[in-house]
Amino acid sequence: MRAYIIDDDPIILRLLTHLLKEAGHEVTSSQSSRGALSDVLARRPDFILVDIMMPELDGYGLCKAIKSDGTLKD
Repeated sequence: MRAYIIDDDPIILRLLTHLLKEAGHEVTSSQSSRGALSDVLARRPDFILVDIMMPELDGYGLCKAIKSDGTLKD
């Protein structure tokens, strides 16, 4: 499965990436919620892990933006 992780903390990002890769997932990550939005649209991951407390666009706002795209809402 293709995973996408969005977290502004590089330590958490590395830890989650390592754990998911060890479990056999293909992992893409971003430290920026704004930058991740266009990347998610292009990559179409199977699941996304999002940090709620982000500086530019919080996790709730990012989830809302993803859900508002008809091709990603599921």
